[in-house]
Amino acid sequence: MKTFATFLLAAATLTTFLPQTRAAEAVPPFIVQSHRGAGVLAAENTIAAFELGWSLGTIPEADIRTTSDGVIVAFHDADFARVVHGADETLKKKGVQDVTFDELSKLEVGAESPEGFQKRHVSSMADIFAIMKGRPERRLYLDIKQVSLPALAALAKQHEVAPQVILASTKLEVIHEWKTLLPDSHTLHWMGGTEESLRERIESLKQTGFPDITQVQIHVREKKGTTGWTEIEPSEAFLRSVGPELKKRGILFQSLPWGANSPGIYERLLELGVESFATDHPDVVMPLMRKHYGQQAAVFLDNGATAHRGSSTAQPENTMAAFQHAIEVGVDWMELDIQQTRDGQLVVLHDLSTARTGDKDLKPAEATYAELREVDVATEFRQRKGLSLQQCPPAMMPLLSEVLTLVKTQRRTRASLQPKDGCTEAAIKLVREMGAAEWVGFNDGNLAKMTLVKKLEPGISVFWDRPADSDLTSDLRTAKELGFETLVIERKGITAECIRQCQAAGLKVGAWTVNDLDEMRQFLAWGIDRLYTDDPGTLLTLGQR
Repeated sequence: MKTFATFLLAAATLTTFLPQTRAAEAVPPFIVQSHRGAGVLAAENTIAAFELGWSLGTIPEADIRTTSDGVIVAFHDADFARVVHGADETLKKKGVQDVTFDELSKLEVGAESPEGFQKRHVSSMADIFAIMKGRPERRLYLDIKQVSLPALAALAKQHEVAPQVILASTKLEVIHEWKTLLPDSHTLHWMGGTEESLRERIESLKQTGFPDITQVQIHVREKKGTTGWTEIEPSEAFLRSVGPELKKRGILFQSLPWGANSPGIYERLLELGVESFATDHPDVVMPLMRKHYGQQAAVFLDNGATAHRGSSTAQPENTMAAFQHAIEVGVDWMELDIQQTRDGQLVVLHDLSTARTGDKDLKPAEATYAELREVDVATEFRQRKGLSLQQCPPAMMPLLSEVLTLVKTQRRTRASLQPKDGCTEAAIKLVREMGAAEWVGFNDGNLAKMTLVKKLEPGISVFWDRPADSDLTSDLRTAKELGFETLVIERKGITAECIRQCQAAGLKVGAWTVNDLDEMRQFLAWGIDRLYTDDPGTLLTLGQR
């Protein structure tokens, strides 16, 4: 087995595959879960393992338990026999729940390798969350072993990392409870067993619509076939059938191929429709995934449909549900509004206060993100549509980092950011840190903001918003000089001649915000390039390019 030092060298080599940002912070366009921190590369469930997992571009997994005095920690096993150095027979029979955190902190772990890793100590989840705070690219799976979910959710809220954690459980009741505690959090439902049992579970979930589940993980094992070639359990046919069911619901399809330490099984599963992996061998999987997704670089849609504030007819505007719906219906761009909070977080909200959409009146510029997350920004939508809380659950204001993470899990839809305050430069900084430049554009009518975008990131597309009565000749001249790609004109100012002039000048032209069906048809007949709409599903039924 390789030593930890050897794997650190491998990690350094792997960072050469990262996009041109700070290597340890770039977020890939796919998800690889590194099992128990960094798999076989470091002492499991330790801060060293999580740091290595993040540096490789993975999302580490932590196993969650609670000490006898109520401290939540990262530890997998029910007892100390396997991983604690120097444990006597009495200690081997004990587990996290039998000792205080002070007692646990004195134990050394990392004994699971025959060669042994550098000795480490068990960390509290408070310490782990502390090194995630303010680092949106650092996400973490939480595999529930023995913990109070309200206590864990409160800890995540306290450290302001709730959007960065993904709860993992095989128990649906645990997932449902977690979503009531942190509605905007992601969840992973993992399942193993025979193909027959897996079929039954998938069919049951189909009947209920996969409630509260954002990711599904299926365990796969290799077995020797009677004809001499390796078969997998469950079968290829079953795995091929699962992918489309999950994709149409916007659920990530993940697989854990137990013990797989060579690229072959992972390549085979990608061909079967698997989108993501959990692995003990991130050093094997990450180069393979970068190569695979690099070959998928040119698959962004180009159909001229921009979902205004997400699919805001179908879901509450500027929420994760609205953005997920926009991706599902197949728009090429979705537009969202961003502002900066008093404590420097970038959030998604159109108005300068939450009075219209929420159940409280707070201004992002005057509130902390923790305060803003207490606002149910689905309130107005629910009341206007006459929906129950069950039909339209409470929604928290998303962080921009959450939306960027969402769009980076796919390569069909991009996000156009509209800065509502002076946060343009901060938004560009976050886009760079997350390696998300090719997934984003910017739109606004403020010339200074859009000029700043082109100055800082010339390759990012700019959609310059113009009022209906703007001077088109002057606007075209300015847009050409500054390198803007598209003029987006308020719908009342759109004419066939206006469209012709823009396209003759080498610019694309769009209209905002078009929700009337007859108006959509008219603008399309005139040859417009782009329509901003609250109802992208209807627009796309008209055959927009």
